Amino acid sequence: MDKPQLAKNLLNDDFFKGEIELLKSIELQKIVNSQPHEVDEREVAYSKINALQSVIGHFESMAATKRIEQKRWKIL
Repeated sequence: MDKPQLAKNLLNDDFFKGEIELLKSIELQKIVNSQPHEVDEREVAYSKINALQSVIGHFESMAATKRIEQKRWKIL
């Protein structure tokens, strides 16, 4: 199985999707429940959410590789 297909399978895996959402939710709760003076804690939680989004974006890009190659203009 090639990397784009593996990435697509991972993104469609319910366990993986659930765990990513759980991790995002944990960090979001840290932001929501923080005290006004806990700026550093909020920034760390925000950075973790962005890191998770970067990982998902990476796998989405890998999964779309074949589709992009198929739609690429072909010179005759």
